[in-house]
Amino acid sequence: MIRYLLAWVHRTDWLWLIIGGFYLLAYLFWYQEALAELPGSLRNPPGDYPPHWPLDFAVTGLVGAVLTYLGFRRAADLATGRRERRTRWTYRSTEESMR
Repeated sequence: MIRYLLAWVHRTDWLWLIIGGFYLLAYLFWYQEALAELPGSLRNPPGDYPPHWPLDFAVTGLVGAVLTYLGFRRAADLATGRRERRTRWTYRSTEESMR
């Protein structure tokens, strides 16, 4: 099962850049009101925000940043032709793992 998951992640690596970028933009728009009222919004969150919004904000930012970094790193590898050096799997090994 892990092999299938790794093969799928390898084939869709370009997708992580797109997902991470949209994730970061979405969370910045979502937390815009709470960020504008800092530092008071840490104790008294505005509107519909839960009391644990700073933790949500930090985790969402971290996940979005990691996904964007992975996508940019992969795009840079593909653009410079370094794909063979960093990638452990080839198309042939991906096909073999899917059997």
